Amino acid sequence: MYSKKLFYDWVPKPLYLVLYFILFVVVMSVNAMYATNIGNMSSGMGFMPEYFVFSLYAVTIGTNLCFPFVIPIVFRFTTKQIMLTSLLGMAIMLYFIQQTESISTVIVCSLLFGIFKTFAMLELVVPLPYIINPSNHRGEYYSKFYPFVLGLSQIVNWIVADVSYSENWSVVYIISIIALLICVVIVVVFTHPFHPIAPSHFGTIDWKSGILYLSLFLSLAYILVFAKQQGWFASYYLYSACLVFCIVLTFFIFRLKFSKMTFWDVSTFRIKSVWFSFAFFMILGLYMACNTIQSAFTNVLLGYDNLSNSRINIAMIPGLFLAGFLGFIWFRKNWWLKTYIFIGFASYALYAMFMYFLISPQIHVQNLIIPTFLKGFGMAAVFIGISFYSLRDTNLTQLLTSVAVGGLFRGFIGVAFFSMLFAWALYYLQVEHFGDLAVDVDSLSLLGQSLGSRRLYAPMQLKSLANALKELYGYVAITGIGVLVFIVLHRFETDENLLVRKYKQLLTKNQTTETEKFEEEVEESISAL
Repeated sequence: MYSKKLFYDWVPKPLYLVLYFILFVVVMSVNAMYATNIGNMSSGMGFMPEYFVFSLYAVTIGTNLCFPFVIPIVFRFTTKQIMLTSLLGMAIMLYFIQQTESISTVIVCSLLFGIFKTFAMLELVVPLPYIINPSNHRGEYYSKFYPFVLGLSQIVNWIVADVSYSENWSVVYIISIIALLICVVIVVVFTHPFHPIAPSHFGTIDWKSGILYLSLFLSLAYILVFAKQQGWFASYYLYSACLVFCIVLTFFIFRLKFSKMTFWDVSTFRIKSVWFSFAFFMILGLYMACNTIQSAFTNVLLGYDNLSNSRINIAMIPGLFLAGFLGFIWFRKNWWLKTYIFIGFASYALYAMFMYFLISPQIHVQNLIIPTFLKGFGMAAVFIGISFYSLRDTNLTQLLTSVAVGGLFRGFIGVAFFSMLFAWALYYLQVEHFGDLAVDVDSLSLLGQSLGSRRLYAPMQLKSLANALKELYGYVAITGIGVLVFIVLHRFETDENLLVRKYKQLLTKNQTTETEKFEEEVEESISAL
């Protein structure tokens, strides 16, 4: 027997929706590493924060590893088998992370957790369009999906920070394990044991490319995360990682090009919209890495803790849902995609401008609500617009490749690269501004220099940090203006598609048989160009 549903047919529809909502929220919320929990884990386990940031990126690397293997595994196993294996695997990985004292175990378990979570998410995401998007329009679906998921992540980060602050970082993992075991019970009782389609054998899975993929991106993650800690290429380990990355990259590209087995569909990289979407996701990483600058501002300059930072980020949620609502109307009205993406990046640029003028040791937390709102709006709008732009001209294998590579740029490469760049720039700018402020101290007498340096050292440090943060936000704002100019000049849609749209808008006003024939002739003639 075959069934494309998730649960048995005897499950009532209201109960079906409740159970599906529980599974979806738990799977999307649970993670092997939380950004708001890294500081507590670092102090609790006695390891540097860079190791836990590396584990966070390992989850993303493991997640995007699975997309080339989706089709063989989904065709071979039932929904119940995949869900049970994924949920139990996630729970076991979290248990190991919560119990271990080895940072290597944390990294490996985070990588495996990302693999298990991917298949659970796919089983839940596949039926989701039929539930929330009856019109079957991809843009309208993204307008509902991304604001909910991004808003849910902000709420979860706030809860994690609160639990870690009031209890302990390990309590978060205990709660997550309990939630996953509840989901296992739901799957055992209510999920059907049938295949969604006719089962088939594994076929050919390119395991060698998978190993090269892990070696490639784990070495890249090590370079980007540990560059500052290793002294910016003053370390033998960093040079070794760069050498490994270059060698593995060469073998990986050679295998993608000449291997008969398909890991990533190479034809995907010939699609113009896919290439530009990767570039836009890289730019998105620039703005998402601004959390590094904002954390330095709120934690060091204002003296807030991680819990206060997570509460500030709650202000992103109204912006996320407003962008989703606007996107839903935008795609329903079939307006220009360029304008919607422009609005998203403009919101990010306004966020950087707001923060540039707000950098001061005496501001109140309420002053951060508007820029945080703009950041949330820009994030959702860019996620929705660029995802629609990158995936609209792809078939199934190209879509999986685009999602995998785009996920790496969006969740790992862009954020990690610009976080490393900001850390380097913040250090050197702070030193430069501190030197400028020290000129006045040097003009004093020797006794005045001794007394003045002691009294002014801490205020000068804060002032130099404020100046460095302001300068960084200024550079981000200027870059944002350049991005907006590029979006205006970039052609998201061909002139042929625009002409078809103009004809359609004209023809819908005259619902006659003659105009319908004319519409078909226009579409056929333009498609032949």
